[in-house]
Amino acid sequence: WISVVSFGIVGLFYVGIYSLRRKDPFLLAFGVLCLCIAVYAMTRGERIVFDLFGDVPAWLFLRIQMVSTVCAGLAMFVYLRQAFRDYSSAVVCRAMIGVGILFLIAILGFFDLVYRSWFLVIHSVYISVPFLYVTYVFLYAAMHRVRESLLLTMSALALNWHIFMQNVNVYFAVPMFTFPPFEAFLFPLFLSLLMSLNF
Repeated sequence: WISVVSFGIVGLFYVGIYSLRRKDPFLLAFGVLCLCIAVYAMTRGERIVFDLFGDVPAWLFLRIQMVSTVCAGLAMFVYLRQAFRDYSSAVVCRAMIGVGILFLIAILGFFDLVYRSWFLVIHSVYISVPFLYVTYVFLYAAMHRVRESLLLTMSALALNWHIFMQNVNVYFAVPMFTFPPFEAFLFPLFLSLLMSLNF
């Protein structure tokens, strides 16, 4: 619930800000990113999606989980290209957005794929790439001493801790909340402070 509420409120906030400030599309991308992470958090750990909506069918549950992660990756690449144009690669971002769209088509159009182990492995690799790449971009920007580099570095560390805990849970069955989910506050907080300073 902490993760869902933290990312959900920040996501809605930035979608709302974008509706008032259309000249900054990175606000919408960041808002969608946070909302997608909130939706994904509903399907992991305690799986509170079942508390909210009752007995969700397995086919729908898997698609909610996979679509939310792919959309988070797409939103991340759009955000990086809009907000960190000087430090991100247009080729990499466009290529990964294209691959993400193909993933969405496969997930929604071919029902059997989500049950294939090889497809799940490829999906896991794809959703790891944007979070590794955003770490590279943030640290690269921080090395060039962009405004408030410390906030970028801290947000990258918080995001990677979040991804690390997700992977430890999935691959090593470590309980989801062995450690308090501080990163659910810190990642959106640091980037929100950065964007507020730019305003």
